[in-house]
Amino acid sequence: MNTETLQTNGTASLKTFSGVVGNSYTKQFTLEYKKDQVSSMEDVTVTTFDSTLSDISNLYKLKKINIFSYESLTTLVKTAEENYKHKNKILMKATLKLAESILKAANQTRTISADAYTILSADINALMAQ
Repeated sequence: MNTETLQTNGTASLKTFSGVVGNSYTKQFTLEYKKDQVSSMEDVTVTTFDSTLSDISNLYKLKKINIFSYESLTTLVKTAEENYKHKNKILMKATLKLAESILKAANQTRTISADAYTILSADINALMAQ
């Protein structure tokens, strides 16, 4: 997770917090500000192909998904990214639908943890919405 703040003097500050982020994973951080000096504040979740691949890799390292799911999902997300880069959204979405089917099957056979399923389903749905 990255947070970017802009000081009143115009200096930008970027803070990065690493780890797995999802419905069941939390990490505390503090952002201090003076209300009268803040014109706006926004919380934006950004899902990219790279962040999805990172989630897949991290979940595999944490033993939340098995090797088959890891390899299949990695291949499909990379293929979807190539289709996206070549402006072929129909094929990109079809590839992501296949990834979604593998996720559902892995969830039904318990070869993926419930947390991993939630995280990766959200990632894939966000990518399909692009």
